[in-house]
Amino acid sequence: MNPIITVTFVGWKRQEALRRGIESTLMQTYDNIEILVLDNSPTDEIYRWLLEEYPQVKAIKTAYPILLPAARNILVATAKGKYVVFHDDDSRFSHPEDVEKAVSYLESHDNVACLAFRVGSDDKDVNPQFEADSIKPIIHILPVPPSFIV
Repeated sequence: MNPIITVTFVGWKRQEALRRGIESTLMQTYDNIEILVLDNSPTDEIYRWLLEEYPQVKAIKTAYPILLPAARNILVATAKGKYVVFHDDDSRFSHPEDVEKAVSYLESHDNVACLAFRVGSDDKDVNPQFEADSIKPIIHILPVPPSFIV
């Protein structure tokens, strides 16, 4: 059986954009996907819409808007998946095989901790940093502030 993959969205008052992201996840060929949405909006409109429109989606509502890293921490703590995909409410998969390809790559490369998907817009404007003919390793080494060293 394929490992569970959790696809997460942080929602903020953009229902139609979020719908496209959820629909792109539901159309994935990978057969073991959990969808989590954290509604970080100041109202509960998105949360109520999710409960009604997408009962298969696990929805979480914040009492008030929180910072994005905190929202993602809640999603990760709630996720059942072996791997977690982070989406914003205005992002989505572009091909039905995206999750399947990512899982296949991760499962066959023990030394890979994360993948970055291509970033672009509906008018095919893509970030060239993520444009390549094949998967390329990118290693970022960040300096550790002295306060983090124990």
